[in-house]
Amino acid sequence: MRTPPVIAAALATVLLLPACNIGGNSTVAQENDRLRRQVLDLETKLQSLEGEREELRSKIAELTAAGRSSLSAEIIEAMPRVTKIEIDSLSGFTPTSSAKPGAEATGVVLYLSTRDGKDRFTQAVGTLKVEALGLPREVGTGAGPMLLGSATLTPTQLRDAYRSGLMGTHYEITIPLKEPIARTGGPLPKLLMRAQFVDALTSQTLNTERTDTR
Repeated sequence: MRTPPVIAAALATVLLLPACNIGGNSTVAQENDRLRRQVLDLETKLQSLEGEREELRSKIAELTAAGRSSLSAEIIEAMPRVTKIEIDSLSGFTPTSSAKPGAEATGVVLYLSTRDGKDRFTQAVGTLKVEALGLPREVGTGAGPMLLGSATLTPTQLRDAYRSGLMGTHYEITIPLKEPIARTGGPLPKLLMRAQFVDALTSQTLNTERTDTR
């Protein structure tokens, strides 16, 4: 993504400040801190705008495919669409070692959040593919990623995976392992979780992944 001119200018100002003499009561360090906060604020706003833009693109694609472009701009703006998917940090092997010490890991539970253009949870309609891969914990072993398990959810199955409670609103998906992994032989492999969502209405494809090193 290209850096907008306003952010680039702010960054350039931050880099040049140590060579400048700031007048008034502000010190160079204080002015640097202020500009850094300004840059971070601009980057946050930019991410929000990017999300809203992706949501609008998704809506336009859907309406064009359905031949419903006569809807008003206000209606289109009010229609939420998934623009980003995220795997929660609580995702990982199941059962957990704290629940059943010494037990085998038989699956991977994945908590997935589907976000709209304003970065709020919104329900998704489409197909979800998920997979769990094991990665070596030590560098130089020469071993590559190993597929531990995978699953594909239809739109109906994805709807049934919807959960809302103490953990917030999300989708809960369990990936059965091809073979159970014993916990007594040392730490479990480093876990890489991947998810791909294909929107049923727009055919938009979204991907995400997360590594669990616990």
